[in-house]
Amino acid sequence: MRIAAFDLGAKCGYAILDHDSNIISSGTWKLGKRSGKSIYLFHENLLWLFSCSVDVVGYEKVHGRHASKAAAHAYGGYEAVLWMTCYESCIDRLELVTVQQIKQEATGSARADKEDMEDAAFDRWGIIVSHDDEADALWCAEVTRRRVLNV
Repeated sequence: MRIAAFDLGAKCGYAILDHDSNIISSGTWKLGKRSGKSIYLFHENLLWLFSCSVDVVGYEKVHGRHASKAAAHAYGGYEAVLWMTCYESCIDRLELVTVQQIKQEATGSARADKEDMEDAAFDRWGIIVSHDDEADALWCAEVTRRRVLNV
């Protein structure tokens, strides 16, 4: 089983874990300014990533924490494209994971900061992440993996 997870945004964190929590792929996509091009790039990147035979998708669900109305609209656009691309790719299981669940899984505290999340990713997987969005995506994948496998 392969689990993909995302921290949606203009700098989108992504991760794929296998059923044993080994990293298959992770990183960030710089999608640029909010535009049709950024939505298109996101869709193309998802198609490429889903070609790795992804079974389940998790993503960080953010409620009311956007810096602006434009950021909230962009998030909604990325979320809609994620849903659409999952449908196109025959992935029928999407898991919403809250920011607090991600931080709790990573550090034991729902109030962890970005550096704590990056350090926890290094401690767990032995990698230095390129950005805090990559760390969030890895931990989102781990929460999703545990939920799906009931571990």
